[in-house]
Amino acid sequence: MAVQRRMPESLRVASWNIDSFTARKHELQEFLSRLEIDVVTLQETRLAENIRTKIPGYVVYRQDRNRRGGGVAVAIKRGIDHYMLQVPQLDTIEAVAVGIRTRRYGEVAVASCYHPPGRTILEQDIEALLTVGPRVIAIGDFNAKAQDWNSRQLNPSGAALRPVFIVDPQVLRTP
Repeated sequence: MAVQRRMPESLRVASWNIDSFTARKHELQEFLSRLEIDVVTLQETRLAENIRTKIPGYVVYRQDRNRRGGGVAVAIKRGIDHYMLQVPQLDTIEAVAVGIRTRRYGEVAVASCYHPPGRTILEQDIEALLTVGPRVIAIGDFNAKAQDWNSRQLNPSGAALRPVFIVDPQVLRTP
C-alpha cells in the first residue's frame, strides 16, 4: 500500500541544539508532540553511524561527524511530501537538508546546520548551502555573533554571515 504524501499549506519548523540525541530523545519526542512540530532541525546530535535514530511519526535524515561532538539531523513528519537533498561539500559547516513540497510556497529546502566554535565560517560555504533549493531555510547553530542579532560583539563567523542578512531581505534575522 502506497503512502499518501500531503503538501502542507504551511509548516511548523523548530530548531534545537540537542547536545546529544540519545540523552534527550524522550524530551525531544514530548516537545514535538506537544507543539505539533512538522520539521525539526537538530544540531550537535553526537551520533555515530551505528546508532539508530527513531522518532515515532517522523522520518530522520542525518549527517554524523563520526568523532567527538557535532552532527546534524532533520526530522520531518511522516506523510509530508519531501525528499533528501544533496548538500555540497562544505569546509566549515556540517549540514543535512530536505526538500519539502508545499502548496503555498512550492518547494522549500530546510537545512540543519552546525558550525563549531573556534573556526571562521567561509562565505563560500554559506553561498553553496543556499544553492540546495529555490527557497532555503538554513537553520541551526552557527556560533556566530553580531549586533544584528542582539549580540554585544561581532566575531569572525558573525562577520561572514552579516552580508547574507544584509543583502537578502528574505533571510530571517534571529540569534
